[in-house]
Amino acid sequence: MNTTEEPFTVNTLEVQDRAKHWYSAIVTVQVVLSVCTVAGNTLTVVAYFTTPHLQTVQNIPICNLSFADTTIAILATPFIMLNYTAAGLTFVSKHEWACLLSLWIVTGSIFCGMLSVLILSLERTVAILFPYKYYNWVTERSVRGIIMSIWIFAFTLSAIPLMGLNTWRYGARCFTMFVYYPTYNVYVTNTLHALTLLAVAVLNIAISVIVVKQNKVNIEPSGPTQNPGHYKVTKMLLTVVGVFYAGWIPYIVMTVIFTVSQQRPERFVLLHDFSKLIIGINSVLNPLIYARGNEKFRSAFVRLLRLAPKIHS
Repeated sequence: MNTTEEPFTVNTLEVQDRAKHWYSAIVTVQVVLSVCTVAGNTLTVVAYFTTPHLQTVQNIPICNLSFADTTIAILATPFIMLNYTAAGLTFVSKHEWACLLSLWIVTGSIFCGMLSVLILSLERTVAILFPYKYYNWVTERSVRGIIMSIWIFAFTLSAIPLMGLNTWRYGARCFTMFVYYPTYNVYVTNTLHALTLLAVAVLNIAISVIVVKQNKVNIEPSGPTQNPGHYKVTKMLLTVVGVFYAGWIPYIVMTVIFTVSQQRPERFVLLHDFSKLIIGINSVLNPLIYARGNEKFRSAFVRLLRLAPKIHS
């Protein structure tokens, strides 16, 4: 059966009828992912703040990404509840503030997550390409300042529709394509998201090429950031970025098809909905990647989970 996604009408029964049979599965998976994400990434943040030898400049972006992942997991759950349950659909179709507020917090936190991955990539790029400039450019003050700036920027940009620049109407479905002006949605937010993803890809491809070349010709690392420990960190963060893209690519592909397609079969709508959940898997896996790729994080996790005696720095 072919269906097309259209804004909900005012009729409450019709709104509830729009709830698909797979929505309960969406909610269940989201709750499971959120619990796992919050648990793992909270462990990472606590490990950073309670373990002195983890409190290095290069670990600040990791801590920030873990905090961003936790924030996304917490804030995305209300959005899922409002848009994938019958009661939520009815409520959000009648209350503008609920729709706009939920969109603001979820889009703002997701953009923060993207920018946090970009910061990770920039830090490693400087370490690999400019090892002798690293400690001049990458300081605790500069990193914290950049992190604070991206959080302010992301949530400020996402708040523009809250200022009346939206197309919400009574009975409308609470998705950006129905609520935001096309100019803002396509040419501002989507463009910035695309540029961020592109920048992350370019930086990490450059890092990968350099690392592979140096390994092939057996170049001895030189410079204050070119020791084996730094290369382990680089490989770990390349894994983080790889998993990040593995989560985003299905959603991006499905969204492009969803946008340009006139007819949307129900099975395609189902796949598009579940592709949103795949994005969250990278947030679940990140703490496992840190534990596998960084012995200090692994030791801190073990200590916090009380699987070993307290480790002194």
